[in-house]
Amino acid sequence: MALGWLDSVSSDFLLETSFLRCRLQLKLKDREAAAKAFSEAGKVLNEAKSLDQEHRAELARALEEMAKELSELK
Repeated sequence: MALGWLDSVSSDFLLETSFLRCRLQLKLKDREAAAKAFSEAGKVLNEAKSLDQEHRAELARALEEMAKELSELK
C-alpha cells in the first residue's frame, strides 16, 4: 500500500519519495528493489540543484546509512 502511495505522488515530490522508497525497500529486506531504489535516490540527489548545503549534507548522510543497511542485506 505504501509503495502505491509513493508511486502516486512521486512526480510531485521526487527527492522525498526516492528516499522513502529506498528506506521502505530496506525495511522489507528486498535487496534487489532496495539496490534499485538506492541508486535512484542517489541520482535524484545529484540532480537536485536547488538544495542548500545543509540539507544536501543531511541527505548524503542518510544515503550513507542506507548504503550500510543495503550491504548488510543478504
